[in-house]
Amino acid sequence: MAHCVRRGENFHCFAKLDIGLNTLLSWKCLECKMITKFYTNPLKPETKFNINETASISVIGSASTFAAFQTVLAVSYRGGRHDALGASVAVIGCATGKIIDIEVLNKYCYTCRYHENRKIEPPPHKCFMNYDRKKSSSSMEPHATAVLFNRSLKLHGLIYKTMVSDDDSATLKAVRDSDPYKAFGIEVDRIKCSFHIFRSIGNKLREASKIRVPSRRVPAAVRKRIKFSGLRIRQIVTADIERLRKDLEPESLSKDEKMKIFEQNTEVLRENILLAPHHVFGNHEKCPREWSCDTSKPNHLIKIKQYGLFARVEKIVTDLSQNSVHLLHFLNTNIIEQYHGILAKYLSGKRIQYGGADEFQDRVYMGTLDQMTSGCHLSRFYKFCRKIVPERIEKLE
Repeated sequence: MAHCVRRGENFHCFAKLDIGLNTLLSWKCLECKMITKFYTNPLKPETKFNINETASISVIGSASTFAAFQTVLAVSYRGGRHDALGASVAVIGCATGKIIDIEVLNKYCYTCRYHENRKIEPPPHKCFMNYDRKKSSSSMEPHATAVLFNRSLKLHGLIYKTMVSDDDSATLKAVRDSDPYKAFGIEVDRIKCSFHIFRSIGNKLREASKIRVPSRRVPAAVRKRIKFSGLRIRQIVTADIERLRKDLEPESLSKDEKMKIFEQNTEVLRENILLAPHHVFGNHEKCPREWSCDTSKPNHLIKIKQYGLFARVEKIVTDLSQNSVHLLHFLNTNIIEQYHGILAKYLSGKRIQYGGADEFQDRVYMGTLDQMTSGCHLSRFYKFCRKIVPERIEKLE
């Protein structure tokens, strides 16, 4: 909203139109009443295909089907049961973005299952079940991660001292319990993904806006300010992180000096996070001088406190401030999410189990190759064989 008087600070989406995988969103500013529309995936001049064409090409390139593609779109990653029969976990270098190692687990073997149902002994065969079927599917990821850490020295001569992941305590516990680097006195540490932390805070604030206050009716405007405050808080904290991280850029600083500055800035960030909701709701009494404060706007904090909703917001922001160490590292797992998206294309989501042969492993390895070659694995194969890459392959990729 470049021409919005309020710069789109208080706006909401009131209409949505799906055009294949593209969506046309209509936004309206609640203060100046300006309306604007834009696509979630606009076609740029340098882009050869739009998102619908790209999806179609991907389905064809992965030898998949339209039904499998619909399965991928229907997969839900929030709520529900986790009952997958196969899993894959990869270690990706934070600096290089390259896949270092991968572990594939399978709880299903067609031959074993077929003879087990008929209560007969299975014949000698190549069994692809390498994980106990009786164990929960949610325990596969921690187990596979521990396996990868324990063989890092033998396989690559590397020590994975720090892992960047979401807030999954089970995986960290499994790695630490296995103690892969006990001989070196090294305990694996974890840095939480900044984007996962911000997303969690946004979800909690949206839920807080729906809390019912006993014997009082909370105005819709008050609830909307709390509901949409997550984005503003994230913008403020992100700007603070970028500003504080600049203190660590000089190459002349020693390691000890950087550690000292990092600790000091972590405390500054923690205090600023606690002040962020006051700034967002219009109370600028304690704002740091680095923040840009518009004192002409009304102070909505008083009204929010009157309805007893600010205490819940403070609790949520306090939880955010306790992650200031992780936030100041400002690392994310986007490369992992990209890898999972590529695997979903080859595995047709989570609802199909390829356990009859080694198809599950092969599809995981194909997705891994796709990730490592940036989607150009077919042309790489032609070049490896010292052959000319066909024009249709170049267009497909």
